[in-house]
Amino acid sequence: MLGKLKKAFVLLIIGVISGGSIYLVNELTWELIRDNQIKLEEKQYSVIFEDGVNFEATVLEGDISKKVEVYDESLNLLGYIFKGTRVNNYGRITVLVGINVDNEIEQVVIASTNNTPNNVQIIKSKYIMNFDGQSVNSEINYDAKTGASYTYASIQEVIEDSITYYLNEGGE
Repeated sequence: MLGKLKKAFVLLIIGVISGGSIYLVNELTWELIRDNQIKLEEKQYSVIFEDGVNFEATVLEGDISKKVEVYDESLNLLGYIFKGTRVNNYGRITVLVGINVDNEIEQVVIASTNNTPNNVQIIKSKYIMNFDGQSVNSEINYDAKTGASYTYASIQEVIEDSITYYLNEGGE
């Protein structure tokens, strides 16, 4: 009986030390992790707006979770980036939609996803660039058959939600 109590106590001590170590590492690194996530996201913003150097993000509620105002070095507004996430039968997909001050889609980028990699690659290599330059004031042209229906439909929904937000809120 005493032996079992000793083992239980030793396991308890190990658990407390392990849990405390994990907590301490988390507390020490959370700020670095957050800063790295912000840098990664800003790098994606720079892909959409190549001249963008200053980004002012606003967290939103609803289908569009973030609006980013993009400025160049002279602090001229280049446009907006809208971030939306969808969950489909193949997982989660986060999309960034850039809309420039000429009311055109600047670029659409898949920020992150766990959808089927082959489907995502098909969309990235053959279809996602087709949105570039399309006016948000007219109907957006979508490809009907991509071979990656769920992934493409999720991207389409984020684009539509981004355009609706932009037109209704004026990017403001």
